[in-house]
Amino acid sequence: MTPTRLASTLALLLLPSLAPAATYRASLTTDWTENLSRSSSARDWQDVLTLHADATAAWSRQLTGNLTLITEVEAAAQLAPDFSQLSQGELTLRAEARRKFGLGPLAPTLAGRLALTGRAAGIEQDNGLTQHLALQAGKRLTESWRIAATAETWKHHARTDAFDISYRRYFGEVSWDITERWQLSSGYGRFNGSFTANASAFVWNRALTGLLGPAIQEYYTITPQAVTDSYGPGWVTYKVHGTARYWWLQLSPALSDTTTITLRYENTLMKNIVNVKYRQLSWSAALVHRF
Repeated sequence: MTPTRLASTLALLLLPSLAPAATYRASLTTDWTENLSRSSSARDWQDVLTLHADATAAWSRQLTGNLTLITEVEAAAQLAPDFSQLSQGELTLRAEARRKFGLGPLAPTLAGRLALTGRAAGIEQDNGLTQHLALQAGKRLTESWRIAATAETWKHHARTDAFDISYRRYFGEVSWDITERWQLSSGYGRFNGSFTANASAFVWNRALTGLLGPAIQEYYTITPQAVTDSYGPGWVTYKVHGTARYWWLQLSPALSDTTTITLRYENTLMKNIVNVKYRQLSWSAALVHRF
């Protein structure tokens, strides 16, 4: 589905939901990530603090007794105090159709979601449109336990090939309501497709001259790439094709009926098609308020 066709579909889905009153949500997040640069060499690892803010307006419309349409408009911004190139802003249009099978809180649900995001990035080559399609099945097992499984695809249409990425992702999640105010969740997922990675001029030159092996030299010579100076002079951003596995643990204490803190740890290991590995660890804290 092209971005233009996706935007038209989203507009048609948004129109029926403009009549009901909107609900609003805002969040502030601070995130510390080891190897945010996704560098294969430990010499290049960049541990970075990023700040995120977003605001969302949502409309919900009951189409039938078991079918609900939810549409959202979200504005988001990212700031990296030590690396201005990583700052960016996004505007997202999102629509979700949610079907409940049966009555009561234990009935299973199935949700389909599509979204279109426009990005204005600090690195101009990364500017563009992202389309997102997802399907999620969920079930509350008891009053305290819930499970969900999600399959989704992402496609970013950027200005240059190095940032023109697409991937499929599958993950499952288990949530436990410890008390009325405390929730613990954990999940595991797999990833297959393309993503961006970064290397300093020193490491990149070693790869291109064969000092890191002939397979790496051949692959890195032909992969789409751009000099972006993202983490310093001469740094190169390049596209990687491969797989990833990741898991996370999240604790969410509620401060009130409308305000929640989310504490999250995530561990990701990526591997490209010539077996080069990229590891990331991140810790984040978010304050979420619903109006």
